[in-house]
Amino acid sequence: MDKYLKIVVIILVCLISCNEDEDTNSDTGDRSEYRFFQDSSISIGEFDFALIGNGTNLVFEYYFIADDEPNIADDEYSERIIFEIPPNLNEFSFSASELSNANTFFDKYCFCVIEGSIPIEVGSISGIKIDDTTWEITIDIAFEDFVTQTRTISEQFQLATR
Repeated sequence: MDKYLKIVVIILVCLISCNEDEDTNSDTGDRSEYRFFQDSSISIGEFDFALIGNGTNLVFEYYFIADDEPNIADDEYSERIIFEIPPNLNEFSFSASELSNANTFFDKYCFCVIEGSIPIEVGSISGIKIDDTTWEITIDIAFEDFVTQTRTISEQFQLATR
């Protein structure tokens, strides 16, 4: 009898576990992060992807994470825009070829065709330093990722650590 009771208890535990809500992630909806790093630089690494490493500049990073649909396999998507400026600036405005000089790149992360970081050479990025931990940044860029895409962002970026 004890043998059957143990089996019934195990089956009940399994059924209760299987009946829990599938969406255990409390975060719902898309998320965006706006941050910058001190003493950093951007370099091109393996497979032509831009990397943030140690350096002397400020590196700004916009990071977008799309909401995941639990019923669709491999639908995860995120993207980022990064660029760098000298640390002694209090404001800046870059456009056209100046975007290349600021190592401006677009990256996407998904179950899709990815051919490395995409250099940004069209549009403008400007910023004003609010204080040592906050910058007001405006990004208005275009780039080719099989088709022309644009991104327009105007947000406060906060100091972060790597």
